[in-house]
Amino acid sequence: MARTAAVLLACLMAMPALALVKPKENPANSKTIEGKDCGNVKSIIGKWAKSKKVGELAGNAKAAIDSAKQASTNADAAVKAAEALGKKVGQDGKAPSSVTDAAKVATAASTAATKAAIGLKTLTSTFKGKFDDFAKAVSNDDIVKMEKDTIAANDAAQDAVDATERVVEKAEEAKAAAMKNTAGALALIKAQITASAELSTKIMGPTPVGIIQKTGFAVKDLDTIIGKSEKLVAKLDKKANAKDTKEQKPVWESYSDAVTNAQKAAEDARDAVGDDSKGAIKDVITAHDAMKKEEESLQKVADAAQSSQSAALGQAEAVAAAEAAVRETEEKLSTMMGKVMSMKKTEESLVAEMKDRSDRLGNA
Repeated sequence: MARTAAVLLACLMAMPALALVKPKENPANSKTIEGKDCGNVKSIIGKWAKSKKVGELAGNAKAAIDSAKQASTNADAAVKAAEALGKKVGQDGKAPSSVTDAAKVATAASTAATKAAIGLKTLTSTFKGKFDDFAKAVSNDDIVKMEKDTIAANDAAQDAVDATERVVEKAEEAKAAAMKNTAGALALIKAQITASAELSTKIMGPTPVGIIQKTGFAVKDLDTIIGKSEKLVAKLDKKANAKDTKEQKPVWESYSDAVTNAQKAAEDARDAVGDDSKGAIKDVITAHDAMKKEEESLQKVADAAQSSQSAALGQAEAVAAAEAAVRETEEKLSTMMGKVMSMKKTEESLVAEMKDRSDRLGNA
């Protein structure tokens, strides 16, 4: 009896402690997970690991493609600039052999980089086609080839970069050499004056009509359309508030808002283009005027060299300043043309919106 009481007492003393232990609800290991992957954890982990590796390879390949394409573009631009400079400073309008040789190497490197980029892009497209079910269809051979071709594309890109640096270096060396003799220096100065004058004519005219004037015409054309848009909005608002369209007021208000929004986008684009006192047009004019000042300075040197060719010597900084001014003007012009294109797109959208709402107003 005593033994029974002792056991009962022990059980009663243990109950509070047991009550504090709250069993977990729905423990993950309390049931067998049904399905085709049951018992295949190692296989699933392996597939995830392979999928991750394939994803990394695809990312590396994309970076290599972009790098190779950009290197090729840069090389082509450098070759073009070097050949143009070489003709300015070379004898009889021909670039020095050091420049032409470097240009050939850069051209070949550019071609190789482009070819590598295209090949790798084709491979990645095929690769992505197999990238299903944890990349199950991607074989080890596929992975090896992707890695190999990615390395090759990066190498081709670096070769193009190196070749670009060399052709630029050779062109600069030819330029420096030309500036040390009177004939070469004068030829380079005259060539720079011509480049500046041609760009100036392209921008300001007078014949044919310069880009600045054409852009001004485009802005005025948009102003006319915006004026018509404002009148249309007034008509749509009037229609929305008319007594006979009370139930359809929200519809007409939405039409008015659509035209107003398209008009606002066009106005913003127009203002970005600007005129001779603001916006992109002003930026081009400012850069152009600075370029003309550098051109005038070189022209004075060229005029002085007519009586004394030695006047053309020691003008490396003046030539460099004129070149920089031309580049700045070209950059501002490119920016402006981009804004003009955006402006034309908003104009087209506004015209389309106006036509649609005008047709609905006419049929109401």
